[in-house]
Amino acid sequence: MKYLLIIFFGSTLLQTACSKIKTAQQFPETADGSLTQLTAAQAAWVEQVAKEKQDSIRIVDSMAAVTGNVDTNSLFHKKNMVIAIVEVNDHLFHNVTCFLDKNGKQLFDLALPFAANLNIDPNTGKAYVSYNPEWQAMIKNGTFKQVQNTGMKVGISLLGNHDDAGWSNFKNLADATAFAQLVAYQVRQKNFAAVLSDDEYSNYVSGADPNSYVMVMSEIKRLLPDIFLCYYVYGGGSGSYNGKQMGDICDAAFSAFYPQDPNYGTYNFPNKKCFASCEDGGGYPDLQGLIKNGAGGVMVYNVGGGSPSFYNPIASTLKNMTLAVPAGCLNPNEYDFINGQ
Repeated sequence: MKYLLIIFFGSTLLQTACSKIKTAQQFPETADGSLTQLTAAQAAWVEQVAKEKQDSIRIVDSMAAVTGNVDTNSLFHKKNMVIAIVEVNDHLFHNVTCFLDKNGKQLFDLALPFAANLNIDPNTGKAYVSYNPEWQAMIKNGTFKQVQNTGMKVGISLLGNHDDAGWSNFKNLADATAFAQLVAYQVRQKNFAAVLSDDEYSNYVSGADPNSYVMVMSEIKRLLPDIFLCYYVYGGGSGSYNGKQMGDICDAAFSAFYPQDPNYGTYNFPNKKCFASCEDGGGYPDLQGLIKNGAGGVMVYNVGGGSPSFYNPIASTLKNMTLAVPAGCLNPNEYDFINGQ
């Protein structure tokens, strides 16, 4: 059993949730040359790509309105999705590709390695995307590409790291935009299909815009209109920006405790964007209720290789699948730096 101590509006709650987070040292060197701020040319490139992607989306949407044809393989249009979160500090990320039926159909629609970080650049005082040693190793050894090559969509998750960088800590639009540009640059560079925000483990600061979280997510969505934007229902997600709430901007909301049914209606999220949650080897949310209520699906936290039978009810209920995990595919071992070999 893993526990997270949450301090929220002065009250302390002990709940089952994310833990065992090994974070980077302050201002770590990154193996892939990650940036703490973009040059003017890089920022212009990010902005130009965003415009091109948005133009393409408008064309596709216009054609779909005329023909009625929708890409059901797109994360934006799939129903009854199953999303994996993997604690990559000590769980093998490649395990997500082993959950198949006899025809090779994959259970998971999206895999999110948990977690890269937000950190403060001590030279500028601004937030940037930080990779701990496990992430640096996976980038260098091609782990993400290996999973992507199977057809699995992979996203980046971004978690606070015990300093003044945090989703709720942006003081103005300029700072939020600068961070969003860094996120967009990393996503484009590494071909990620999704972004997950998690507001844990940050030092909350004075003077932050009360709508910081919504504002920065809005900027990320503006720069990555084709990327599936996910929000852990935790922390300062209330408020609005340009008349929009978090549910108007993001594509998915994950319940933050396990097991838990979706947080229907939170921050204007429609049912189709709301996801239940559970933890590998733990209990289940109301799987039939997800279908009945038109929810987005279920997020499974801490996917590993030790309990494949746990996934049978999820596969049969949400995907009408019978799992046939290939012999020898799953690695049940858990140890530090398992993905860094």
